[in-house]
Amino acid sequence: VWNQPVVSENQDVYRAEYLAYLMLNIAKTGAVPSSSDPQEPSLFQQTDEELLKSVQEFMAPRYAEGYIKGVHDHDASLILRELLELDSELELLKYSSPARALANVFWFALEKENPSEYEILSGKFSSLSSARQLFGEIPDRQKYIIQIVDLIHSVIFKRGVGDKADLNEAANYLFDQLTSHAKPVCSGNAHKLGMGFIEFLQKKKFRKQFDEVVSDSSLSVTDRFLLAKDWLGSYGKYAESNITDPSSPPWDDKYIDEVASTLTDGTFSSRTVLKVETVRKIEGILGDHRRVEAKIYHLDYNDFVSRLSRFQAETVPAFEAYIHLKKEIIDERRNQLRLEEFKPRVLTSFVRNKLINDTYLPMVGANLAKQIGVVGENKRTDLMGLLLLVSPPGYGKTTLMEYIANRLGITFMKINGPAVGHQVTSLDPDEAPNASAREEIEKLNLALEMGDNVMIYVDDIQHCNPEFLQKFISLCDATRRIEGVFNGRTRTYDLRGRKVAVVMAGNPYTESGEKFQIPDMLASRADTYNLGDVIGDNSYAFELSYLENCLTSNSTLSRLNSQSRKDIFSIIKMAEQGGDQTETLDGNYSIEEINELILVMQKLLAARNVVLDVNREYIDSAAQADEFRTEPSFKLQGSYRDMNKIAEQIAPIMNEEELSTLIDAHYQNQAQTLTSGAQANLLKLKELIGTIEGDDLERWEDIKRTFKRNLLLGSASNDGQLGLVIAQLTTFSEGLHEIRSSLDDGVKLLTSKNDEPNSAELETMSQISNAVEELINFNKTLSDMKTIMNDGIQTKSTGAGSTAMPAPQKIEVVNKVPNIFLDIIRNQFRVLQTWMEPILRLSDAFPEADGLKEAAIATQQNYEHLIDQIGKVKPETEVEVEYKDEDED
Repeated sequence: VWNQPVVSENQDVYRAEYLAYLMLNIAKTGAVPSSSDPQEPSLFQQTDEELLKSVQEFMAPRYAEGYIKGVHDHDASLILRELLELDSELELLKYSSPARALANVFWFALEKENPSEYEILSGKFSSLSSARQLFGEIPDRQKYIIQIVDLIHSVIFKRGVGDKADLNEAANYLFDQLTSHAKPVCSGNAHKLGMGFIEFLQKKKFRKQFDEVVSDSSLSVTDRFLLAKDWLGSYGKYAESNITDPSSPPWDDKYIDEVASTLTDGTFSSRTVLKVETVRKIEGILGDHRRVEAKIYHLDYNDFVSRLSRFQAETVPAFEAYIHLKKEIIDERRNQLRLEEFKPRVLTSFVRNKLINDTYLPMVGANLAKQIGVVGENKRTDLMGLLLLVSPPGYGKTTLMEYIANRLGITFMKINGPAVGHQVTSLDPDEAPNASAREEIEKLNLALEMGDNVMIYVDDIQHCNPEFLQKFISLCDATRRIEGVFNGRTRTYDLRGRKVAVVMAGNPYTESGEKFQIPDMLASRADTYNLGDVIGDNSYAFELSYLENCLTSNSTLSRLNSQSRKDIFSIIKMAEQGGDQTETLDGNYSIEEINELILVMQKLLAARNVVLDVNREYIDSAAQADEFRTEPSFKLQGSYRDMNKIAEQIAPIMNEEELSTLIDAHYQNQAQTLTSGAQANLLKLKELIGTIEGDDLERWEDIKRTFKRNLLLGSASNDGQLGLVIAQLTTFSEGLHEIRSSLDDGVKLLTSKNDEPNSAELETMSQISNAVEELINFNKTLSDMKTIMNDGIQTKSTGAGSTAMPAPQKIEVVNKVPNIFLDIIRNQFRVLQTWMEPILRLSDAFPEADGLKEAAIATQQNYEHLIDQIGKVKPETEVEVEYKDEDED
């Protein structure tokens, strides 16, 4: 089997032979392949140097044929030189014996079986012979060659005579013979074979029988030729087995057709015998092929032409068809597997900033070195593991890993976590609940099937089921094995010693904590890094990365990317120091350009600080459990993506107010997706950047109070009757703040003067009177609550809600008073004490306040009694309750 993947060579043909053959065919047409200059000599007339140059120029554009400059051009020029000389010397013997035989049979068959066509062609060739003798080569030679080929094919080839590879050569031979006034020729070897055959027939007295066969007019010419060929074939086998003369040349079957054709048409004895040596020895061959021995190549002209014409007619088209079919199959399979999607492509906007260089690449590289390093018996098991990247969205986790995969030259197989979903727990694509999940699992199994030079990147694992992630545990330890399913067959993949890296990325802040779960055994094998919360020595590089990443987004600063990296840091430093041009820049900038760069960078610094604050608050808020919050969760994000969106709209001429408006507009747009939480998040943003005031501040405080109340109500919602009490108490606190505010204002107003009250003061007195009435009602409610509490403590049992009272007995029941209830009561009491202070300051200055003071004192006493009553029951303990019979009550 020949493994050379080029169209110009196989085990029988050396590519320099093919190159020489192509140029020989060009030479026969009289063309000059090396130049468009018509005055340049033809290949037959060129010197060795000119011939080599022509070969090189002809070879140069033929990339697919795999020629090596300095080797195959050298060898081809040596072979071509001998071919051209032999072509001139051999005359009609330059055509192979089978081709000449085919032409002989065709011309004789045409004469006997189609005389009219024979006469027409004879007349044409006779005329062309005169023209050729007078003017030289016929320009439209190929037109006649094609006509002859068609005739040969229809007259004798369909009847089983000849070989397809010899058709064109036979047509050329016949054209040359009929247009050159040359007598029909016969090679010396063929003549010798025919003479031996005739002598043998005469000796055995079978000459007459053979002549009768080849001259039988009842048979077609092709039948007579085939019979003569059979006679010669039988003679050949007989002669080979009965050779008595050691000096006799070996039998060669390739001359049988030529002898049979001349014996059939009766021209054997009248043909001109040309005894020209057709073999040449060529030394100094540089190429490597089995036809070259010790840098020596033996050229047999007829064998060369026959072999190369067959190669060109059959092997080359077959090879080209094979390459085309192979390409179609590969393209089809590539489309099926979507291999182009797995090629890592680095974003054109990717910036290898200082943070990536100094922080990310060392820590990620150390992990990947462990994963794809050499594994052996003496290696520790912690050289396995996986890389786990955690951050909010927009921090470049996927971009960074795709960049690293591109630089490592490995396949980047990204598995989309949201497409996999929480329902997938198996690596069997058939068990996937939908087409998207099935496609992702198929990609994962394809990566395992590749088995080498692969980075398996599972993105957004917060959307994946922990049971699915567990499948990677064995792949991330020393065994490096995993069970998969490829093309419907279960497989166990052993990836020890293979360049396979497992990387997972997740955003724990976008799904509930119950769903974002990483199996402990998998987490213990992972190196975990939070790309959105880089602190310590790398905090400055993290803050700097926001600026570096957004340079390409800003039209003014984008020019810095084409300059020295040092200029970027110099501009940042000058912007941080107030804008003075204290640094030397490598690039060529005008003063105006430098001022523009600094102005834009100063605005970017201001925007960066806001985005950083948002980022920190987002992460801190996301890390809190809901039951421990003191305000609504913060969901606005401060990622690289946000920084880029803001940076692309910043211009040098913007003032601080316009910059603030731009940042507010960006986050207002982002907050639209939060629906009911948009207002709270935007108010929190204003608090972060210190711009909250007036109505916004009051509204934000109100939202936080309401959030705390709802949180308390939510925690007590399952406590039955006790929960109702807690809900009432929590509702009361809403009005206490307003009462305190009104009382403060009224007391300040009334105690500041001694004259008769005006209309505003009368209004205030009226409000205080209303407050007295509300407080009396509030006091009554507290009394009702005391009754509820007393009844609840004395009667609550596990049988609550039943209508039938059991017989007198003593039952142990569990009556738990939540700590949260006692905390609420105490907190309410502290609030009550604070807003009663202005009432007590009224004293005798305002007589209408006496009733309010009495109500306040009564309310305080009720609260004290309520707390005392609750204190009698130890929170979270069991209490004995005794039920009595109705008759005994």
